[in-house]
Amino acid sequence: MRRFGWLLALAACGGGDDTGADGVPDTTDTDTPGTGETTPTPNEPFRLRSASIHPPESDKVYLVQQLDVETNHPSTLTARITDGNGVVRTITWTAASDSHAVPILGLHALETYSVEVSVESAEGEVLTAEPIVFQNGPLPEVFPTLDLYYRDPARVEPGYVLAAPWSSGLGRVITVLDDEGVPVWAFVPAGDWKSPNLTARGVAGLQGETVPEISWLGETVHRFAVDPEGDDIPLDFDGLHHEALPLPDGGIYLLSSEPLDISDYPLDYSFTLFGDVTIANHIAHRVTADGTTIETWSMADRIDPRRIGFDSAELIGGTETYDWGHANAIVVDESDDSVLVSMRNQDAIIKFSRATGDIRWIFGQHGGWSPAFQPYLLTPTGDDFQWQGHQHAPALLPGGKMILFDNGNHGRANPYSDENLGATYSRVVQYTIDETNWTAHLDWEWSRTLTGALNSAALGNADPLPQGNVFATFSYLYSEDDVSNEALGRGTVSTRLIQFSPVDQATVFDLAVYGPADTSGWLVDRALWLPTLYGDSATVTVSD
Repeated sequence: MRRFGWLLALAACGGGDDTGADGVPDTTDTDTPGTGETTPTPNEPFRLRSASIHPPESDKVYLVQQLDVETNHPSTLTARITDGNGVVRTITWTAASDSHAVPILGLHALETYSVEVSVESAEGEVLTAEPIVFQNGPLPEVFPTLDLYYRDPARVEPGYVLAAPWSSGLGRVITVLDDEGVPVWAFVPAGDWKSPNLTARGVAGLQGETVPEISWLGETVHRFAVDPEGDDIPLDFDGLHHEALPLPDGGIYLLSSEPLDISDYPLDYSFTLFGDVTIANHIAHRVTADGTTIETWSMADRIDPRRIGFDSAELIGGTETYDWGHANAIVVDESDDSVLVSMRNQDAIIKFSRATGDIRWIFGQHGGWSPAFQPYLLTPTGDDFQWQGHQHAPALLPGGKMILFDNGNHGRANPYSDENLGATYSRVVQYTIDETNWTAHLDWEWSRTLTGALNSAALGNADPLPQGNVFATFSYLYSEDDVSNEALGRGTVSTRLIQFSPVDQATVFDLAVYGPADTSGWLVDRALWLPTLYGDSATVTVSD
């Protein structure tokens, strides 16, 4: 057995009338000969045949338990889960079935729980089983240190953190944390995951040249793949990177990279050297659920492939290809059927029509754009306006508002200007874009963490939450409050996951993710704050 807490079973007391002394139906029944199934007669009384809790079959998933319930007629299922402090979570699954196999999520490592299972028939009859008591299993052996700096229970938005930390020297894990920063689910993948997202069945993300979807019980239920195996859905392009944005219809938006030969490309930032080179051109794709590519947009066909930003004249590690644009996110604007692509090394976000591919606007500094692109540049307004530098993760809000994570690399400067924009620090920014007057206004910015401004050298995320707070991922941190991670006794790089209020700039949740000294540390790309883990499949209430 792989972990402890294995058989966490229920059996109701038997009786001559198939009902126990407590009124609960016996959990055994007679199988139909030769089928292994039971066939109730139309008039057979509603019965709860069995209920059990056990670890999932997958040896890669942790902290989740599987609840199996059998009834003789279709029923809806409810589980009341009581922890050691008397806190009760009630989960009611919406789908009716006579055979339930569902995940119990939100459990802490090594904690003991009592679960009361009840089922309700279509006629409204409710049967309740004897409580099942079990101890949950441990965390994976390889897991980052989680250090909760601060939490304001009155102001933090309820929910869960979905993150996929990785360490080049230690390993990787996909995990879910509760709003106290405590792990409640973990999965150990074979390779690093990027761009994790919640799906109806679990989580999906980008893993090398594949996009797997993993159920909460640790099963691979779907996978797009460049080199398909078994039931994989084949993709007709390679070079996947940065983005895997699932769609409700089972399709997906993806970013890929392909080499593109360019003449007279700038090879330095003073524009004294030019050459014939190969750049990485980034392409956005829309793919259907069966792997058919139905839309493709080449970024080199939309903007000038000879315009550069800082880091555009650098080779991608181990290659002879220049990192021209470094696209890192796709956003879909349903309001006008358009697509946005964030291009880090261009310090720009490009919006274009999904139907025609025509540019709508360019959000970023004005230097270096040829006359053909000048009409698409948004005009900044306001006294304190400052463009972003090497941004990540734009997110759209109603009213033309856009939130993004501004890494601030190179002091937000660009090679086409001598302007010194000051110290390099990272921030979360909200802008308002007026597409009638072609302007951009800075609404607010936030960088006031509990340890001062942070410099997130790469990666990052900023997500607006339902009640108005914002959740930010500050990754690739080498120091905090001007003290290096090494001096703090940590691995080289670390991450901070912070929820804050843009109204009064207050931090309401701050969690550090790091590794032990003399290691590379831990990084997180695009952690998400999820209001629920069950989506529409279940409702969850909590009471003391």
